[in-house]
Amino acid sequence: MDKLTDVLKPSKIELVDVSQESDESHFTLTIVVDAFSGLPPEKRDQIIHLVLGDTMEKIQTIDIKAFSPDNI
Repeated sequence: MDKLTDVLKPSKIELVDVSQESDESHFTLTIVVDAFSGLPPEKRDQIIHLVLGDTMEKIQTIDIKAFSPDNI
């Protein structure tokens, strides 16, 4: 969360652990970032993966819902 907040400066961010008592890590991320305006969903996901870097290796599954303020 800190990496995403520090780099992307989201106006909204929510990370929910949906692992349900298993050893695997499953998360849902909802994030709204001004800089995502005009970017396709694939590019938004790429940016989030880049920002998270090595942290992504520890996550089994993440469902990313990335928005700009104008397409919430």
